[in-house]
Amino acid sequence: MSLTVAEVLKLPSLKGAQVLAGRSALTKTVGSVSVLEYSQPSLIQTEIYQHIKFNTDEIILTAFASIRDDVEAQCQNIETLAAAGEIGVVWFYVGLIVPEIQPEVLELADRLSFLIICMPKNEPNLTYSSVISEILYSVYNDQLVHPNFATELIEQVSTMPSYRQNFDMVSRLLSNRLKVSVALTDQNQQLLSSQQWPPTNTLDWSAVFTQTVDGNSYQLALSPTRQVTLYRERGQLSKTMQQQAFETLRIALNLWDNHDLANNQSAELVAAIMQNQPQKLTQLLTALQLEPAQLRNLLIIHPLAPVTNPTEYQQQMRKTATNYVGRVICEWYQGELVLLPLADLPSYHEWEAWQAALNTDTTRLKVVSTRFTSLSNLAELSGAYAANQHQLKISRQIFPLNTAFTDNELTFAADCQRLIKQSPAKLTKKLQSLHDLSTDLLKTLRVFLLDAKGNVEVTAQQLFVHRNTAKYRLSKLDDYFGFKVGSLPESIQLYQLVAIDRLLTK
Repeated sequence: MSLTVAEVLKLPSLKGAQVLAGRSALTKTVGSVSVLEYSQPSLIQTEIYQHIKFNTDEIILTAFASIRDDVEAQCQNIETLAAAGEIGVVWFYVGLIVPEIQPEVLELADRLSFLIICMPKNEPNLTYSSVISEILYSVYNDQLVHPNFATELIEQVSTMPSYRQNFDMVSRLLSNRLKVSVALTDQNQQLLSSQQWPPTNTLDWSAVFTQTVDGNSYQLALSPTRQVTLYRERGQLSKTMQQQAFETLRIALNLWDNHDLANNQSAELVAAIMQNQPQKLTQLLTALQLEPAQLRNLLIIHPLAPVTNPTEYQQQMRKTATNYVGRVICEWYQGELVLLPLADLPSYHEWEAWQAALNTDTTRLKVVSTRFTSLSNLAELSGAYAANQHQLKISRQIFPLNTAFTDNELTFAADCQRLIKQSPAKLTKKLQSLHDLSTDLLKTLRVFLLDAKGNVEVTAQQLFVHRNTAKYRLSKLDDYFGFKVGSLPESIQLYQLVAIDRLLTK
């Protein structure tokens, strides 16, 4: 048994606190607590988020002081924290700093199953330290009373998104729980994966393996080709803790060992990128004689039906890619084909031609693809993959005829979804202007803006009407809105409104 959010709420330091949203998270296990006070979402904040390894059993304390009057910024922070796997926030000083938690924020949190706990309002004597110390003390005592955690950690990871279900996530949670560093090595004692404690620690594992550093290390062979090492600089691990740790890692290895994919180093490289494992990345880049600067572009192929012969399809897609971008890494990862061009950045037209070829090259397999270009670093590659996991489905709802997506279209789809979550009341009034249109005019507007990319001929073809009929309807729409539909910048807001309307009518 572990400490849950519901039990945390019974602590004296949270007396009078109210759960306002995300009640489904009350059964989640609490393992840590932190304070985050971010301001307006920015490029710097995004960069920070990409490098922080958030705990998935963590509660955040915040007052959102720097964005007290900016509901949109509050929502964006909550959405980012939820995507990172945080349980929720304990909101301090409501009524003193933030006048009131707005309905848009609570509705978003409910949709994301993200907990919002409001501390007693208009209370200036609240302190972060009392909540932090009491939660951590309770967590510590709970772990002493219930030292058997193997099943709990495995179940916790099993409920995460598929791209987080891996051995490295389990070892990270274990490292955080036991305050130990964890290393996985092969039969030649080559380091495959590691987690440092604390996360900012720089550890010489070769010294640990040879026991030439101060501290306590514990080793166990998990399989004929895998050995795990636990290292604690101060204090010892009890026998029970050692047994539970090794059992947890043994189960994780059996379920999610992605460190030896048919001895395929490029496949390991893709997995290391997507899981953001810097140490392993460095080793694999050296082995493959690659520079990080070569990995700045990404294409993800998402099959729309089961692939009967993955190896044959992979070979075909690698061959197709070389016609457009030259040398490329092409590997399966979590049911999708990931391609990393190693040559110079393809031109816009090369990208377009390459993506168009994916559904025509002898395979007859229907796919959609997403391209990400000019990424700044390897961490952004991992972020791009996660963004595609979250946003591709929404993008396909907005652009159902599209098979080739870009990162900008995913961002646009995410913005539409965010507006739906944040401002449903405001949108209702704006959407009424669309719903007052006749069925034919509304359908023409959707097709012209979203499907035909502003082309009258294509619009007529997709509506199965004569070109003059399409032109007549568009002329009626021009008169209705008071500007030429499709012209910029007048049509920017209309374009987004039509996309939101399509999402809501699916």
